[in-house]
Amino acid sequence: MKIKIDDALIYRDSQISLRYGTGIVTSISPDEYTIHWPGRGLTRYRRSVLDKNFERVFERVDKRAGFPKERLLNLGASKTGLRFNENYDREKVESLCEKLRMSTERKAKEVAAGLTAGLLTKKFALRGAAKTALWQLAELCSMSGCAACDDAQDISRELFFGYVLQKSDFKKI
Repeated sequence: MKIKIDDALIYRDSQISLRYGTGIVTSISPDEYTIHWPGRGLTRYRRSVLDKNFERVFERVDKRAGFPKERLLNLGASKTGLRFNENYDREKVESLCEKLRMSTERKAKEVAAGLTAGLLTKKFALRGAAKTALWQLAELCSMSGCAACDDAQDISRELFFGYVLQKSDFKKI
């Protein structure tokens, strides 16, 4: 089967498919394919390997509901911005926010409340409250050694194509 740019793919293995979601072929070079996964970001595959095993590993999909849609968010002084996945898995983020609410850390509860208000009730708009919630998410992601921190990093990976937010991504709020 021939792969083209803008083909939507999923893994045939159901466990991997849940983790990666629906990917889109973004570039094809003589040596490799680059596929953009909503849960993992850009992934490169060697053509010599994938061409032989394509039918066994992937299948094409016609629906584009899970298709990653990229938008750049300028959180800090940098002009480049961060890649934000507009088609993030709302159910996954909601379940992770629920875990944060059950956490014993006060900051985790604040992050969950802010993200729920900004992300889960309407289409995401980068305004003051949403930017503050993302700042708090970055602070929680920078902490280590707690379950709430791991959940916060998972939320960040889901929203930003595998990238974990850092405080250095922001201007001072």
